[in-house]
Amino acid sequence: MDKLLHDVTLLLPGFMTTVWLTALTLAMALPLAVVIAVGLRSRSRCLTIPLIVVIEVLRGMPALVTLYFVYYGLPAVEIVLNDTLSICVAFGLTFVAYTAPILSAAIATVPRQHIEAGDALGLSRWTVTTRIVLPQAVRASLPPLISWTVILFQGTSLASVVGASDLFARATSLGAQQFAYTYYIVLAAVFYAALSIPFLALAAHVQRRRGGRGLRDAMRSRVRPSKAASA
Repeated sequence: MDKLLHDVTLLLPGFMTTVWLTALTLAMALPLAVVIAVGLRSRSRCLTIPLIVVIEVLRGMPALVTLYFVYYGLPAVEIVLNDTLSICVAFGLTFVAYTAPILSAAIATVPRQHIEAGDALGLSRWTVTTRIVLPQAVRASLPPLISWTVILFQGTSLASVVGASDLFARATSLGAQQFAYTYYIVLAAVFYAALSIPFLALAAHVQRRRGGRGLRDAMRSRVRPSKAASA
């Protein structure tokens, strides 16, 4: 038991790094996803077509390729980001590519009468969007957003390939030092599961409470199916 507690303590800094990378990526990616979601609802093809092309390209690229492109490719054109920012930008782009269409579909579920009521009150388009449309859209899309956050949290294990001291990197390093790969990988898996399972349960609970028929219908009609990001 003492050894187990000691090993858990050794993995804890890596776990905190993983949580920090996830939180920082969310802080950067969610606002961008909202902006792109609103852009996807535009009537201007000059705006929507480029957004759709970028989203489809990012959705078609494995997350690891995006990470390598940002980490190694951008310095080639004299855009130099530090390690943490490179990781967050790469994962954030993948996260945005999958969540922006979800948010866009959720915007479509907002009752037209609510928007017309805001217009009738003389509210500006900005106020109607930020005070009426987006809050309802975010609530409607909360279950899939939580699920994609869990995927992002687990996907940060890819950051170890560019030298990040995340949970997976700590586990493999300790496994190599003590010739106990399986033991430390299992411990790391317990850390991932300890945070992932409660959030997935929360997503399922919110889904049951709020339902999701309108969002699912909008997603089927507006968003083409795509393969999930892979390493």
